[in-house]
Order: sequence, then C-alpha cells, then structure tokens
Amino acid sequence: MENFYYSLTSEQDKESLFKALKKVDSLGIFKPENTSLSVESVCFYSNCKILKATSLTSIPPYTDRFLMKRDSSDWWLVRLAEIEWKEQIFEFNSKAGVVINSDTVIKYLKFALDLLFIKTKDANGTLRLIDGKYDVKITRNAPEKEKEVYEIVRPARVKQVGKVFECDAIVFHDHKIYNHIITVDKNGVFDIKDEKLLAENMPIRPILIY
Repeated sequence: MENFYYSLTSEQDKESLFKALKKVDSLGIFKPENTSLSVESVCFYSNCKILKATSLTSIPPYTDRFLMKRDSSDWWLVRLAEIEWKEQIFEFNSKAGVVINSDTVIKYLKFALDLLFIKTKDANGTLRLIDGKYDVKITRNAPEKEKEVYEIVRPARVKQVGKVFECDAIVFHDHKIYNHIITVDKNGVFDIKDEKLLAENMPIRPILIY
C-alpha cells in the first residue's frame, strides 16, 4: 500500500475523488475531514486500482474497499462488497482490464475468493487461498497442531491446460484445511473443480474482512 494522496496532483483532484466517493458511500461516512484513503496497485488489473477508505469516526475505524479508475476528468468507483460476483464478473473485469497469466493468477484468485465470501457473508470467514507459510494465521498456542498446519501448507502450483490456468492450492475455511483444484480462464472466471479435506479442527484464524 502507498499513501493515495501521493498520486494526486492537486486539491481539485482530491475534491473530485471525494465527490465520486460520496455517490457510492451509502452510509455517508467518508468525508474529507475524517477519512484516510490509500490505494493498492494490483498486478491482475491493468486499468484499475483498489481504493481503501477508512473512516476514523468510530472505534474501531470503519474500512471499505472500492475498484477505482480515472475516466477522463472523473473517477469511476464501485464498492467491492456490492459486486454480484458471478453475474457481474465479465463487466467489471473487462473495465478493470483483467490480466490472467501464470504470474498473476494466484494473486487474482486470493482477491476473487475474498470478494465472493464478502458477498455471501459467511460467518466462518473467507475461503482463504494459502500460497505459503506467510499466509497462515494461528488462533492460539497449540504447538502440536501448529506443526501439523505448517507441514500441510505449501505454495500454490499453477499450470496452463489449454485455454485455462489450473491452480492446485491449499485453502483454509473455518478451522478446516482443503486442497482445491481451481481453473481460471482469461476473463477471470474461476471454477472449483475438485476439493479434498486434509485436516479439521485446526488452530487457524478465519479472516473476516467485510
């Protein structure tokens, strides 16, 4: 993440962004005087970035995320939690300039799976694709179980099969660990082809980001 204001060249740019944010801010809480904005460039979108808006008026602060693109002199913003993923994936991926290749597909899947579970509001957290030990969050001190978790975790494997990329990945959901085979096409449409339960009742932390 970088500070978003570093990429704005004038006060007019800042003002126009907050006007655009107001149109998609259904709660009316993101105001210039109490909002922190930051932006993330993602390798799987060539035309868009991810805007994170954090209102500092509550404890804890309230954060929302938006797809962001500059259209001529105006901003195009869409709230990620409102995207109907299966129905609107073509529309938003096309506008965002989705780039799916062997280098971007795992990062894209992490983002897409998080987004899908934001929308369904699964009480057990997101479907979390794990690409190495740095992705693991442990809930409590349980040395034997922790060792078992780390023995299962490995980097995701990617290969191209015809016109799709096939991803063989470890996935966390609730306190269970799975091995998933997921295919992703050039438009970013993904399909979970196979699922195998590897372990359950593990001390892994669900990630709740909605």
